[in-house]
Amino acid sequence: MLASWEGAVHLFEIPAYVVPAPSKVFVALYHGMASMLYVRHLWITLVETLLGFVAGSVVPLVLGTLIALSRRCEYFLYPFILIFQPMPKVALAPLIIIWFGLGLSSKIVQASLTSFFPLMVNTIVGLRSANEDRVALMRSLDASEIQIFTMLRMPGAMPFIFAGFEIAMMPSLIGAIVAEFVGAQKGLSVLIMSMTFTMDVAGQFSVLVLLAMLGLLLHTINARDGIKVELAPIGGSTDCVKLVATKDIPYSLPSFEPLAIIRPQGVKAKIFSAAYRGNIYGIAVLQGSPIKKIADLKGN
Repeated sequence: MLASWEGAVHLFEIPAYVVPAPSKVFVALYHGMASMLYVRHLWITLVETLLGFVAGSVVPLVLGTLIALSRRCEYFLYPFILIFQPMPKVALAPLIIIWFGLGLSSKIVQASLTSFFPLMVNTIVGLRSANEDRVALMRSLDASEIQIFTMLRMPGAMPFIFAGFEIAMMPSLIGAIVAEFVGAQKGLSVLIMSMTFTMDVAGQFSVLVLLAMLGLLLHTINARDGIKVELAPIGGSTDCVKLVATKDIPYSLPSFEPLAIIRPQGVKAKIFSAAYRGNIYGIAVLQGSPIKKIADLKGN
């Protein structure tokens, strides 16, 4: 495709200020990276994106949890959130620049706003997806609401929440770029605008290539798969917890109902839960075991 693009530019004698040849784009990219000009502006955009992603993750997690678990919070908060949701977040960029200035803070706010809703909606859906029969079982065993939340609702919501993280990363990058276009002193968007005034179209294309690579890198890091663990099935979940307690096996991954049944029986096994590859597992290990999460099973 690049060869066809290069050939078409030379064949039809397309001016460089309209569509530059790929060779000129890569030359501009090389010079920008070698001079560290692109690196300095890339670092600013990356920091804005990551800080905006973090800020845009904490607030929706808290709000989503409150709305999912409290009808009162849902009654008072959710209507305002629904009113704000259809509003194009890009349209708020000029106001955000006025309120927070041309510095880093305005870019963080814009990036967090654009990544806010995917994670909040996924958090609400995930927390409300807990099986009511399992909730009823835990309540019948005198489990507190905190125990139900930490042992059932939150582990069950983790696949939804991680999917929300994956979705929210790209809007954070988009929000940071939009805020830079509206008003900024540093960043890749500032480079694009400065190159517009000098008609450096090849340079603009090279920055766009850099932005595409940055987006791909952030998506790859955020969506990377976990470790691979080979699991050997055992007849019953209750039995596998007992086998851990008797040191016949080092660990097991039982389901939630047998865990609720086995706890009152005094079986001496440390039991907790974790999300892995879209599934929720209860992990049963010996009391003194160093295993605390799925990743600790690597090599066992």
